[in-house]
Amino acid sequence: MVNNSTDYYRQNKTLKRVVHKCPNCEYSTTGPKISLKHHIDAKHTEESEKPFQCDHCNRGFAQKAALINHIYNIHGLNVNIKKQIGTIYIISLEKIPTSKKTKARYNYYKQNPIIISNKMKNNEYEYLNNNYINTPSLNYDKRNGYIKLVKQPIYSR
Repeated sequence: MVNNSTDYYRQNKTLKRVVHKCPNCEYSTTGPKISLKHHIDAKHTEESEKPFQCDHCNRGFAQKAALINHIYNIHGLNVNIKKQIGTIYIISLEKIPTSKKTKARYNYYKQNPIIISNKMKNNEYEYLNNNYINTPSLNYDKRNGYIKLVKQPIYSR
C-alpha cells in the first residue's frame, strides 16, 4: 500500500494542481514545498547565508548531508552525527496577555523561564486547572508577542 501523501504528489505531478515556482528563475516543482526551499538555498542563497556552515573554512551548504560530505572529503574528518533528543526553551516576557489561559501561562513563564521539551512531553509542566505547557502554546504566545523564545537543541551523547 502506498502512503496517501505519495499518492497526492504522484497525482499532482500529472495534474499540476499545485506548482511551486522559484521567484528567482524558471524552476518549478509539483513536489512538496520544501523542494523549492532546498532549490532556493542551493542555487540563490549566498554561501555565508546558507543554513549549514563549515567550521573549518568559509563554505556554506544548503543541506546537512552536503556539509558532512565536504568535511569528510575536504578536511579529512569524520563527523559524529548527533541526534537531537529535545529542546531547551528560554523564555523572556514581553506584553501582558488578556485571556485567562494565556495569563496563566504567562505567570507560569514568569516563575519558570527555562522549559525542557522532554519534560513537557511527560506532562511535568503544569499550570492552571491541569492544563499543560506544550509546544503549540509556546509558539502561540511567541507569535502573539507575549514572550520571546530562544530554542537550544539537546543532542544525544
